[in-house]
Amino acid sequence: MNITKRISLVAILVAISFGAVRAQNTATQTVQEGATIAQPICLFVVTGLQFGAILTGSSSGTVHVAATSNSWTETASGAPGPVLYTGSHGGVTPASIASFTVSGEPGLDYTIAYSGPSIITNTSNSSKTMSIAFDAPHSETVNGITPSTTLTGTSSPYTATSTITTDGTDAWVVGGTLSVGANQASGNYTGSFSVTIAYD
Repeated sequence: MNITKRISLVAILVAISFGAVRAQNTATQTVQEGATIAQPICLFVVTGLQFGAILTGSSSGTVHVAATSNSWTETASGAPGPVLYTGSHGGVTPASIASFTVSGEPGLDYTIAYSGPSIITNTSNSSKTMSIAFDAPHSETVNGITPSTTLTGTSSPYTATSTITTDGTDAWVVGGTLSVGANQASGNYTGSFSVTIAYD
């Protein structure tokens, strides 16, 4: 083989080797793309916070509606302060804890926030009022909806976090303490408070 042929063969081999090296230093893969649009988060009020019929006393005191294990209880300071009426309620709205259910995207965390303390006003005399201090939200089964096990929160400034369950729901309750004045004016007292939930 003459020198010219040898040089040509070497050049061809070098070119092939260079091409092989370049091929080994590049790679292509198909990358999947996607997104999840979360379901809107919705809050439903099942029951309001009611303290029922209260017998006033000569001293001020409190009435507390509080969450317990899968239930709630109501207690009062007692005589000479306010006492709970235990007879037939007739047309009086019975005591109840505020209860809520939530729907949304399974697995997403969300924040609960509500204002307080709240003021309720005598419907016949707006100068007569009572105040309510709220409890922190408490996990409870509401209307058959099992609550998340991640609920944590405080009663001041009334904030909490929870997680939408795998069923796309959640449930919790809020209790509170009503401050009743000595010889508090009789009548129906009403008011409201706002609760806001939002994805984190």
